Amino acid sequence: YLPSTTVRVAAREANGEPSVSVVYPLNREGGDSARYRGDEAKPFPTVLWLTSPRLRAAVSDLEKTGWVARLQERLQAEGHMDDMRAAHDAYARFRWGLLTEEDRGLVRARGWEDALRHVGVAGIRDYTKIKCLHCHYAHFLAHDAVDADARVNPVGRWVHELLQ
Repeated sequence: YLPSTTVRVAAREANGEPSVSVVYPLNREGGDSARYRGDEAKPFPTVLWLTSPRLRAAVSDLEKTGWVARLQERLQAEGHMDDMRAAHDAYARFRWGLLTEEDRGLVRARGWEDALRHVGVAGIRDYTKIKCLHCHYAHFLAHDAVDADARVNPVGRWVHELLQ
């Protein structure tokens, strides 16, 4: 599965199938994941998508069995907040960098800059919380296409370890 707003593939499975896609941070009003046209634009802060059906299912199983809460506890107990902040900041920089200058102007004019420039993985504002393991894992896997700081995403790294 590749969303229609895919900009490029950021990571692949060993068999060559896409595992993470980069999605443009604006899409069409109505949520149909199609590219926007003019006034139909709306912000879409989740720009790294776990597209591998196998990995999506495996991460969904982790979420269903309580791993969001377990990893949330681990994040706080083991003091990984500096790494988590670096990962969220890297994600926000990457998202903002995807926008064209014209679209940055549109984003500023509509008051969406905070949503696209300053929020982290999965559009989260509180960097001490975990919202979605899929998003953290996609960020971790896409490190070569995004930023070296993606590799320090402790939640993504822990998901990777759990799936090995």
